Amino acid sequence: MELRALIFDMDGTLIDTDDLHFSAYVQVLADIGTPLTRPEYDARMAGRPNLEILRDFFPGETDAFRRDLMNLKEATFRGSASAWEPLPGLTELLRWAKEQGLRQALVTSAPRENASYLLEAVGLTGAFNPEVYADELPRGKPDPLPYRTALELMGLGSAQAVVFEDSLNGVISGAGAGIFTVGVATTQDPDALRAAGASLVISDFTDPALWDYLSPTQVRVPGH
Repeated sequence: MELRALIFDMDGTLIDTDDLHFSAYVQVLADIGTPLTRPEYDARMAGRPNLEILRDFFPGETDAFRRDLMNLKEATFRGSASAWEPLPGLTELLRWAKEQGLRQALVTSAPRENASYLLEAVGLTGAFNPEVYADELPRGKPDPLPYRTALELMGLGSAQAVVFEDSLNGVISGAGAGIFTVGVATTQDPDALRAAGASLVISDFTDPALWDYLSPTQVRVPGH
């Protein structure tokens, strides 16, 4: 395998923020009389762009209404910044990737403003190039388009990258793009991640199974 790039989802993958997103949605939706349960959040919302989610929840409303609700939810989420921490082993993995000469890309369903705020808060501003925002594309996750877009921007083929994803929609998107997809079991059951298409499932970036896969015999970067 000529590995050239690592491609990361953000929420739940770089940073375990899923519970905080759920809490923000619960608070904002409760204020307008719409209760939200955790199973409903996991099934209908995790790993999808906000506007797409809110179109499903409020089909009779305007996009202006949905965007106002989306902005309120994201502002509520940003209020939890003091609780944000990178997933265990992430710093070491990013350092290793840089030493290997690997590209590091981001593919997220979060709004650009929110992603920038989050990355800055945990010291990862500028760590990823390119950054692909699914809500700015014609189709978001679980469609393969976001990950195909990242490959195109880097000029790489699907066999030259590895995707890291925590959500079922994200795993479906990465695997659908033909990329070896690692499920990070922060928000979903490992078996569900495998069923969605994950070729490897890890608990976090310290998992020995990940480092066994990323062994020197499997990483062959031209010029290194």
